[in-house]
Amino acid sequence: MAGPIGEHESLDRTIFSRVLNARPGMRVEFTRLDLVVARTAYLYPEHLHTHFEIMVPLQGSYECSINGEWVTAQVGQVVIIQPGDRHADRIHAGQSYCAIGLCLFWEVHSSTVLLAPGLPISRQVITADLGDLIELLIGEVRCRDSVAAFRQDALVFEVLMRLARAVPMECLASVWSGDSDRERFDVAVQNIFQERAAGGLTAAELADVMHMSTSALNASFRKHLHTTPAKALTDWRIEQARKLLLAGDTSIGDIAGRLGFADISHFTHVFKRIVGVSPTRLRKNGQNKT
Repeated sequence: MAGPIGEHESLDRTIFSRVLNARPGMRVEFTRLDLVVARTAYLYPEHLHTHFEIMVPLQGSYECSINGEWVTAQVGQVVIIQPGDRHADRIHAGQSYCAIGLCLFWEVHSSTVLLAPGLPISRQVITADLGDLIELLIGEVRCRDSVAAFRQDALVFEVLMRLARAVPMECLASVWSGDSDRERFDVAVQNIFQERAAGGLTAAELADVMHMSTSALNASFRKHLHTTPAKALTDWRIEQARKLLLAGDTSIGDIAGRLGFADISHFTHVFKRIVGVSPTRLRKNGQNKT
């Protein structure tokens, strides 16, 4: 359809479409903001993280341990604490820092991490300037109107995006990559897990559903997801269990049955081996933070 008279003479128009490899169904939620000023030196004991926490030095350095290894960040750097990390703080008098808590959810991925697995702990310290975002976020956490929660989520989304942009691409978790073949395979696997996990899905059944031989299935998992079908299914079940435990009051027995575990004992054993705490302890820790 023709545009207004003179459109081509009066407009210089450039249209940019959405990036094709953008990840679908990602959601970020703000959980808390801690502003800490140390009057005396202190050591906060090691604890397990169920959500992201971004540690930002404001004055002096910030020192902490991640999974038993100590790292230090200076002003202008941040420390990324990921879900599943064990974390402790060691702060000296006069130092101050900001801790931003957030949750990351994917529609079709069980992974909620930002960084690739197996990286040296030192790579969880990155250079990133979050000063302007912290100032805006402090303003929003002090605001109690009906818009504040949306603004808080939007600002921590930008925090996460700024960190993702600052991290070298090879250090990002695979879910952030533009590998369309891997993406399609992962989506297909996640959908099958969602539909069939409660029935005790086996590798042979998964191969049959995906119209592959078991050897081809194993090769595809190694290529695209860097794991085995059995471990991927177990990790998916435990991640779903973690979300259910933190999201509501569904009984542990119902969660175990819904996710295809033989009984509560088996579920508890596998959950504690992977997460590091029992389902009951994780739920209690999550309730204590609300």
